[in-house]
Amino acid sequence: MSDRRCSSPLGAWMEKEWPRALACCLAHDDAYDAVGTDRDRLLADVRFFVCLLEHGLPAVVAEQAYNAVRIFGGSHFAGGGDSTPAPVRQVVQAP
Repeated sequence: MSDRRCSSPLGAWMEKEWPRALACCLAHDDAYDAVGTDRDRLLADVRFFVCLLEHGLPAVVAEQAYNAVRIFGGSHFAGGGDSTPAPVRQVVQAP
């Protein structure tokens, strides 16, 4: 297993409560390290949300993590951040 840690302030808590979420966090960190557009950042954040759900986090926790990266993550994204982050409910619409 990697000795990398999730860069999120909530990372340690998520790793303790849902250890499988570490893979989601690390993939999200890697995506943020790649230079890209606002669309790339949005896709990284949506992938993070879906990954958390797939790894067993309750939907409310996954949504909070998504909203946190949308609101506070822009300055950490290599491509810069958009000024109007959309809540997950506007981006991911159930059929």
